Amino acid sequence: VLKARGAAVAKTLATAEAGSATFDCDSIRKDLRTWAEAHARGFDLPLAERTLAVYDEASRAGWGGRDCTELPAYWSARKA
Repeated sequence: VLKARGAAVAKTLATAEAGSATFDCDSIRKDLRTWAEAHARGFDLPLAERTLAVYDEASRAGWGGRDCTELPAYWSARKA
């Protein structure tokens, strides 16, 4: 990802301006919800479940439509 989107990530970290979203955080959330299918079949996917929680938090903070490569900027600016 850094090869292809490194400049966009650096710009977002430096300016906090959103770039164009090629694959946004909400799309990743949709894909991560497939862990529910695994859970229904008796499998636990704790990493997928925790990752979904991370993206859910970012989406609630208004980052859902932003490109997924910009998420490091969210975490660096996040108040604990």
